[in-house]
Amino acid sequence: MLQGRLSEKNGSPNIVFMGMGEPFQNYDAVMKSIGLLTHPDGLHIGARKITVSTVGDVPGIERFTQETRQVRLSVSLHAADDALRSQLVPLNKRYPLPVLYEALKTYQKERSRQITVEWVLLDGINDSVPQARSLAAYLKGLDTVINLIPWNAVPDLPYHSSPFTKQKQFMEALEQSGLKVTLRKEQGADIDAACGQLRAIQQK
Repeated sequence: MLQGRLSEKNGSPNIVFMGMGEPFQNYDAVMKSIGLLTHPDGLHIGARKITVSTVGDVPGIERFTQETRQVRLSVSLHAADDALRSQLVPLNKRYPLPVLYEALKTYQKERSRQITVEWVLLDGINDSVPQARSLAAYLKGLDTVINLIPWNAVPDLPYHSSPFTKQKQFMEALEQSGLKVTLRKEQGADIDAACGQLRAIQQK
């Protein structure tokens, strides 16, 4: 019945596994869930409408490379140098950027699938034009689309959203390097329900 209603209204939705927990550290359960979502007797959602997002769990990416379903891969990068990325993404200490790059290169060679790169723009931390150029250099040789995400304010965290002018400059620097870029529109921030905000509320 739910599948029928989805088809009647807007068609199959886009589904992304990400957020509160690393999907590849719960690999078997995530793949089982995808199997149910795509099964003809389930919601029968097309695999290409499903994305698994990782912060760079290399063993998970390597397992995902062997999957036969045409599920998409997204990587939350946020920095193109190891020192900064290790601060923002602690898992980077275990799987630094060169190791991650090789896993992504192998994935793309085996799967011929475009990779989405997620980059949350933090004012004064990872939103400069030189950092955009470093990102472009890091992604050289990969087929990617970059999704720039404005930061949503979270209490007790010291980060601030980049001003729109800096967001545009960052985006333009990437485009000048020949990369495909999107800038996500903020949704839900007015009720503290945007990306990253619900977990902070729950922890209070």
